[in-house]
Amino acid sequence: MRGGGGVLRRLDRIVDWSEAAARAKYNAERFARLQMVSLSQLRRYFLRRFGKPPQFWLDEMRLWRALKLLFEGASVKEATFELSFCHPSHFCRKFKAYHGCTPGEFIRIESERQRKALLGFRATFQGEVGTVMFSSLPIWSQSERNLLSPIPTWQGRWH
Repeated sequence: MRGGGGVLRRLDRIVDWSEAAARAKYNAERFARLQMVSLSQLRRYFLRRFGKPPQFWLDEMRLWRALKLLFEGASVKEATFELSFCHPSHFCRKFKAYHGCTPGEFIRIESERQRKALLGFRATFQGEVGTVMFSSLPIWSQSERNLLSPIPTWQGRWH
């Protein structure tokens, strides 16, 4: 690739993609500016490395980060502004479109899951028959890892 070696080296040096996305406020143009590459160069790099355009990847990263924030006890409003959404209703629409439930529904579901897991955990230690329902990794950890994994080959074309 002519003239692209510096761009590749610059982008390949990014260690914490999640942090870089947050610093850019999940905006592809700002991300490109912070990495000192053009938006076109960033797009080519993302298509090769992650198999999707940068803004699509940044939106996914932001919505998985939302799960983590809500799980850790952030309110919908706190998550909205932490993730650089302009309004809570915009955040809720995007969250539901991607995850299939509203942030409030997620909080209720997760609270119930934790309560049941805690009851199962207590039952196990009291010698009763019970199972622990804790998963080894929170749901967002595996998904975030998948977002950061390079893809073997690019299979299609984004329109």
